[in-house]
Amino acid sequence: MVWTVTTHDDFDPEFDLLPDEVRDELLAAMLALGERGRHWGGH
Repeated sequence: MVWTVTTHDDFDPEFDLLPDEVRDELLAAMLALGERGRHWGGH
């Protein structure tokens, strides 16, 4: 099952101000959450 991961409108402008490295890590985490859903982490 693939999850759709969305962000809140208030988060988006703050996200845009983050350093590229931080944005890359957050995007990777959101993609992983979308692919693994609630089973991410082995629980």
